[in-house]
Amino acid sequence: MARRILLTVLMVGGLTGCWGQFRADPGHSGAQGFESTIGVANVANLAEVWTGTTGGPVASSPAVVSGVTYVGSDDHTLTAYDATGVTNCSGVPGICLPLWTATTNGPITSSPAIANGVTYIGSADHTLTAYDANGVTNCSGTPKTCLPLWTATTGGPITSSPAIANGVTYIGSADHTLTAYDANGVTNCTGTPKTCLPLWTATTNGPITSSPAIANGVTYIGSDDHTLTAYDANGVTNCAGTPKTCLPLWTATTGGAVRSSPAVLSGRVFVGSDDGRLHVFALAPTPPPPAPTTTALGSGSNPSVSGAPITFTATVTSSGGTPTGTVTFRDGASSLGTGTLSNGQATLTTSTLTAGTHAITADYGATATFAASTSPPVNQVVNPSAATLFVDRNHPNCTNTGTGTAGSPFCTISAAALKVTAGKTVSVAAGTYPERVTVAVSGTATAPITFSAAPGATVTVTGATNGFALSGRSSVTIRGFTVTGTSGEGITVTNANDITIDANRVSNAGQPASGLTAFGIKATGLAQSRITGNTTDHNSNAGISLATSSNNNIVSGNTSFANARGYVRAAAGIDVRNSTGNQVFGNVAHDNEDSGINAWTGLNDGSNAFFDNVSYGNGDHGIDVHDATNARITANTVYGNTDSGIEMTTSTGTVLANNISVDNGINSPRTSGNLRVDSPSAPTTTVNDDLLFLRTPGVMIDWNGIRYSSLSAFRTATGQESRGLQADPRFVSIAGSNFRLAAGSPAIDAANNDALGQPATDFDRATRFDDPATVNTGIGIVTYADRGAFEFRP
Repeated sequence: MARRILLTVLMVGGLTGCWGQFRADPGHSGAQGFESTIGVANVANLAEVWTGTTGGPVASSPAVVSGVTYVGSDDHTLTAYDATGVTNCSGVPGICLPLWTATTNGPITSSPAIANGVTYIGSADHTLTAYDANGVTNCSGTPKTCLPLWTATTGGPITSSPAIANGVTYIGSADHTLTAYDANGVTNCTGTPKTCLPLWTATTNGPITSSPAIANGVTYIGSDDHTLTAYDANGVTNCAGTPKTCLPLWTATTGGAVRSSPAVLSGRVFVGSDDGRLHVFALAPTPPPPAPTTTALGSGSNPSVSGAPITFTATVTSSGGTPTGTVTFRDGASSLGTGTLSNGQATLTTSTLTAGTHAITADYGATATFAASTSPPVNQVVNPSAATLFVDRNHPNCTNTGTGTAGSPFCTISAAALKVTAGKTVSVAAGTYPERVTVAVSGTATAPITFSAAPGATVTVTGATNGFALSGRSSVTIRGFTVTGTSGEGITVTNANDITIDANRVSNAGQPASGLTAFGIKATGLAQSRITGNTTDHNSNAGISLATSSNNNIVSGNTSFANARGYVRAAAGIDVRNSTGNQVFGNVAHDNEDSGINAWTGLNDGSNAFFDNVSYGNGDHGIDVHDATNARITANTVYGNTDSGIEMTTSTGTVLANNISVDNGINSPRTSGNLRVDSPSAPTTTVNDDLLFLRTPGVMIDWNGIRYSSLSAFRTATGQESRGLQADPRFVSIAGSNFRLAAGSPAIDAANNDALGQPATDFDRATRFDDPATVNTGIGIVTYADRGAFEFRP
């Protein structure tokens, strides 16, 4: 029996706006923003102006686009009419014949969707079909009938109405499946007539009669399993496999089947359920992220005396207010105890520290309001009780034949060095001491010998062959002296172990002439020792030298600059060669005559690690790896060096990762490139996760004798640097030599935390920080470590 479709309008004329798919838009809001003719004042005057006859009942909701009305019916037919009731229409009220029709193999209760000149319709024959909405392509005859542009087969009848958004068609079916297809019938589509396979699918636990809604990159669908589910409309997040299947981003359970089609508008999702309720969902308020904090630690007495109480004070600050909570004080990995913050400060008093040097840190535990942070370590020196020898050349009662008491100190440091024994400290008062201090005896691991400038005193050792000389000694500390104007090395250590050279200023060692040059600090055959916190500058050879089996040492926190032989380019900032197992980190080397850092191991197993260093403005390379084996060059920042930034020559097994190398080797008279790896080194060198940049065009990478002007060209040719970045790292201030990262740097939260040699902390020995403004692109167990020496903190 013929049925009639009724369109009731107030007046016939030009139609504006469109109702292109079920409930008007992909979000199914049902809002018709174009209607301005019918309103409260005249809606009562509506009258029927035309009808169209179909071959069966009409349960499909019509769609109206560009003056054409599309509707499906139970007679398996999709019909298009002139919406104005003019073309193919006659009589008053008008009776309209189709502009064109299309036949499916099953009843149509799905509502058509029209987008970009294509009409999409689902049918009980398990098929989604696309037709030319204008009735031209694949259409012929009188009356005109149309064949599909493309079809797609689902696993069950389709009563759901399709939704179109961003070139994708979404449809649900009775086989419990939501399916996304290319709306243009191109991707995953083949054959004649053209048949399309899904871009992605998602499975629910019940038949789908609800129509999908798409809003802001999310697809929402209801199912008879009582559930409303959200998926990534782009088929990316929570999607995997071939063919691609997607898991939910979010689900909500109602008390009945969800046959209602969701509507999305103004941050809310609306859907009805067979439980007799309309359900409305909105975003729960998002609590602000914990405010970043900084923890600083101070000691009430450093050095202290064994058995005497020491009070440590931790100060925790934040731009988000005054932090509360607790602080754990640690001696290395061991907890000393906790303190509760009051007005941002917590204290701990202990007398349990044994004689020796203790790396004390304060860990602030996170709260809901404030993020965790750890202080830089405080090297707490604990001297044995009554174990201090005093030196003061300006004291009226000084004597070199006494016992070095405070009231009658030694006049020279050398005199104290002849009397000091294990467990004692030589405390030197302010003044200039023209002498060479030879350390005559060793300390022990539990009772070291310490030479230290008195608290707050400037102590200058000058004029002799060396400032301090140690040979064959162990467990000795040299701390806090200014050593300058020596004819040989400022501080020289030979065949020693457990030595600490800390917080000294060493300058102007030797003369810039052949045969007269000298290192600032030189160690030969040094083991298990520490060279930390020193400043070495204007020496006539490298500022710091580790040589000839100086193994398993730490070189950290030093600043080395302006070292130069003068007559030949050879003086580096830090020089490590013929040694193994050393860790060189947290140093700054700049404006040296030769390279900032030399990694010249020359052994069968070099295995030295260089990380968290900053090397800039040097006359040769930032980091020079030569004749090295298994060197690890990780998380360094290298800028503006005359020759190639990080260079490897005749080396094997070198690993580079997470470094930043910028503007190196520009207009170099010798080598160029932010990275350079020569032919003998290239086969066994691994480089990845580095950030490289040139502000002027030039050589980005010199590899195996071939120069590449871009990272992409290098990657294509070699397969190396698969995660490398070529981008401006956005340093805070190059002019001010501040190579920390500014907000928005591509190095933030982008490192490979599992790279060989990657440190857990940065240049400041601070733990990694997850910047809330940056999407994590890093990989490994920590996905938010930063590339380069510095971890960004707002």
